[in-house]
Amino acid sequence: MPGWFDIFDWPIGVGCKNDEDGLKKAVDSINACVVKLEAKGIQRNRIVVGGFSQGGAVALRAVYQQQQHEQSSDEESKESLPFAACVNLSGWLTFEETNGMNDNVPLLWGHGSYDDKVLFDQQSYGVAKLGEMGVKSVEDSSYPVGHGAHPDEMVAFAKFLDQVLFPKDDSCKE
Repeated sequence: MPGWFDIFDWPIGVGCKNDEDGLKKAVDSINACVVKLEAKGIQRNRIVVGGFSQGGAVALRAVYQQQQHEQSSDEESKESLPFAACVNLSGWLTFEETNGMNDNVPLLWGHGSYDDKVLFDQQSYGVAKLGEMGVKSVEDSSYPVGHGAHPDEMVAFAKFLDQVLFPKDDSCKE
């Protein structure tokens, strides 16, 4: 089965061995996509990086651990823009410290409570660890499924995207 990187431990529990080279290449792929989007005029603060399973693990690393890509001097004004958000569905944490630049980027972490591939305790461990590292906004929820998506999870995902991409401006209340 194709994947973002090699899996060494099965099932994937807390403390599993990571494919560091594969993870770096996967994050480089994400960064290349982000650069292409920015070249098309889409600002980083309008980009949500997310994924399911391995994709979620890569998304977490791409947003919270990897350094932002180098920008040319004519892009200095965009230099400090964070991502709009990160989404991790049934993924896991593969690092021990953040880059500090994106700790304010909101995260949605959904996980199946019966997951026998990426074990459910990965969620509570990862959410707690990210909090310790300084990530400030984490929305986590679990769903009664295995290693798959639940309809309620997709509703929560859609609401989360709506909130981060189209925030309600309270100053316009009548």
